[in-house]
This record gives sequence, structure tokens and C-alpha cells, in this order.
Amino acid sequence: MGSRAAPTRLAGVDLARAIAMLGMLIVHTLVTPRSAGDRALIWVNVWVAPLFVLVAGVGLSLGWQHRRTTRTGALVVVRAAALLVIGLLLATQFYGAILQYFALYFVLGVVALRLGRRALVALAGACLVIGPLVITFLVHTGSITLGGHADKGLGALAHPVDLLRALSVDGVYPAVVWSGFFFAGMALGRLDLDDPRLAHRLACGGALVGATGSFVGWAGARAFGTRPLGWTHHWSGAAHSESLTWAVTAAGIAIAILGVCLSFVRGSRGRSAWLAPPIAIGQLALTFYLVHLWYADTLWTDIQPHVGSTPAYVLSTCAFFLLFGGAAWLWRRTFRRGPVEGLVDGAARALVRPEPLETRSLRSVPV
Repeated sequence: MGSRAAPTRLAGVDLARAIAMLGMLIVHTLVTPRSAGDRALIWVNVWVAPLFVLVAGVGLSLGWQHRRTTRTGALVVVRAAALLVIGLLLATQFYGAILQYFALYFVLGVVALRLGRRALVALAGACLVIGPLVITFLVHTGSITLGGHADKGLGALAHPVDLLRALSVDGVYPAVVWSGFFFAGMALGRLDLDDPRLAHRLACGGALVGATGSFVGWAGARAFGTRPLGWTHHWSGAAHSESLTWAVTAAGIAIAILGVCLSFVRGSRGRSAWLAPPIAIGQLALTFYLVHLWYADTLWTDIQPHVGSTPAYVLSTCAFFLLFGGAAWLWRRTFRRGPVEGLVDGAARALVRPEPLETRSLRSVPV
């Protein structure tokens, strides 16, 4: 039995992560929208994965600032290796698995941990603005083809250069673009996210960027058209398009959602009972990610034929989400980490063998 959860977690960050998980559930079950309502729901695909990545960057910064053990960077790298293995296994069964890409984002994040907030903002901007242009250039020169074919399962470990190329520029979530969301999250994690005024600014500023990006992209597309993976493609705001407009718009929407969540629960305070299940999902995000893929591939195939309308779909999806949320809440009342999170963390600690910072401090005191 594990220890109870630390009370210093930012519930708003966990809630934002839970919204990302709900969006993942929608994206992976509403594969073929049949009505206008369905198509409205699938819009979440524009920002849900960027939100997931951005919140992961926030978590890395917060964990680094409030670290309690030595070798924190090594712990993150070993956990990243576990995500790489899990993600490569998933890639053979599910198109668009993201965990192997997360492994690279976290390694890049460890390298950037000691950078200042301005440097992180500059890195995020470079990835989100220049990264899409790099992708287009590489496609035009025939250097990459861009797509899920780059995910080849555990066999990819035998070809590390090709694997790094796939994760960096040739996969579904290329790090040359997507690490921008991660670095942006790291920069946000350096701020006082428990300040309600900051939360309001993030919500309003992110919404303004998202709305402006959407409008500029719409106007540009009408004026110049969009050719898939051509230079005019960067006016497109379509999900996963790796376009400049989409990258900036998705970042703005993700930041706005984080700001709204932080405002709504006022940081680590204000946990009302009805928010406890979704917040618990945010704390067990890796476990939920794996469970929701299993659900989409098994139970959902039996449920889907009986779901004939958008309201019925929303009801069934929310039912699964809240059912898992109740289970996650019960789990968190006893254990500090989720089952998968606990296994990954336990393996990492067994390999790295970190020490409490207090112990290191005592050893350094001269006698």
C-alpha cells in the first residue's frame, strides 16, 4: 500500500490533463463522424494532443522545481525509456500512438531543464514557427514522407538512427514541431500557476492567440488556397497538419484550456467533490491512456452499433470517462500513483537509486 498523495499538486493542471484524456477518448472512438454534431466534437482533434504534450511539459518543470531526490534527470530519462518501449508496442496495434514521441520530448526537456524561462519560450517559438517550415522543406526535397509508417514496433530499437529520425521529423508527432508544445509547457511551469490573476491571463491570452490564428488561417486559405504539404498548406488549421497556422492556434487553445482549469479550481485549492473524479483521471493519465485504447479496441466495438446519435455518443463516452474517474478517485485515496505510473516509477527508481535531498545535504556537512 502506497502513501497518500501529496497535497501540493496543482489540481488545475491535473484537470487540464483530464480534459486532454477526454479529448483522446473522443478522437479514438469517434473515428467516422456521421452528423454535424459528431463533426463538431471531432474538432477537439485540433488541440487535444498538443494540450497533452503541453501539460506534460508543465509537469516536468514543476517536478524539477519541487524535486525531493537526487538524480531527478536520470529518473526522467529512464521513465522516458519505458514510455518509448510502451509506445513502440502500442504502435503495432494502434495508429497514432504518442508515447514513443513523449520519450523524446522528455529527453529534450531534461536537456533544457536548466534553461531560463525566456530561453524555453524561444525554443517553443522556434519549434512552433520554424518547425512546420522545416517539415515542408524536407517533404519537398524528398527527405521525409511524414506518417505513421515510421512506427515499426520494438524492431525499431535495432535501428536507433532511423528511430530517432522517425521521432524527430518523419512520424505522426515529429519532435521538430511538437516539442514546441512541451517547451511552452516547461516555460509555463516556471510561473506561479497558483496565482488566479496569472490563470486569467493565460486563459484570455491563449484564447486570443487561438482565435486570431483560426481567423488568419481561414482568411489566408480563402485568399491563397491550401495545397497539402505545400507552402500554402501553412494556412491550414486542420488537426495534425504540421502547418504553421495549426501549430500556433493549437498552442493558444491549449494554453487557454490550462488557464481556464487553473482559474476554475484555483490551483491546489477548491477541490469540490464533483471535480474529484476528473482530477483523479489527470493524476492517472498514463493508466487512462492505455485503458482507453483497450476500450476503443474492444468494448466500444460492441457499443458503437447501438449509438445512433450525437447525444447517445456523448452519454456513452461520458459514462466510461466518469466510471474510470470513480475508480481513479478510489485508487488515489490509497495509493500515491496509478498502477502503470507506479510500475514505471518503481522500475526507474530501482535502476537509478536516487537519494532524498535531505540525506545528500547531511552527508555534505563537514564534521
